[in-house]
Amino acid sequence: MKPCLRPPLALYIHVPLCASKCAYCDFYSLPRSCADLPSQDSLVEALLARTRSALELYLPGPRPSLETLYIGGGTPTALDPAPFHRLLSGLASMVGPCREWTLEANPESLDEAHLDIALEAGVGRISLGVQSLDDSLLRRLGRPADSRTALQALERATARPGLRVSADLIAGLPRSLPLEEEASRLLDAGIEHLSLYDLTIEDATPLAAQVREGR
Repeated sequence: MKPCLRPPLALYIHVPLCASKCAYCDFYSLPRSCADLPSQDSLVEALLARTRSALELYLPGPRPSLETLYIGGGTPTALDPAPFHRLLSGLASMVGPCREWTLEANPESLDEAHLDIALEAGVGRISLGVQSLDDSLLRRLGRPADSRTALQALERATARPGLRVSADLIAGLPRSLPLEEEASRLLDAGIEHLSLYDLTIEDATPLAAQVREGR
């Protein structure tokens, strides 16, 4: 009789807040200025309640084990430290040790306080949205952080013992620096993994309007 194999179990949490909306992004998110502290508290409580109900439905029992836990968005580190701590500590109390617990972050909000909270909760990998090291291009894309801020955030993250760090780059952009040079600079900064993906121009975004208008 063949053994019954259970597929790996993964949980994804979407935090729909960002410092600002990038020109190319069509993911659901709200600018951080729209969410005061009570709103962030309500969001975190809703996320934890939904997670709890899903775990009770699909994985009954105390602190089930997961292969991966991924917190993305949006920008999870756009949460203020107190609700950010409640979210991560709440998740840590619900699930057992994960093979990989990844947290997405953007450079402008990955400070020492958020790193302390993430490591205390059990996060093992930070995925940093760099996208480019070309400052003029970052401004055109509506990114709130420049290249210096990105490299400083990487320095903070890679200095933490035991924390793995990855970074994202977007290809298919009219950058002034060669893509290979940007990738090399990120690898030199100490990242262990580089995600490289092509820009997709989504219809309902400011970037799509700029392309249609020839700008």
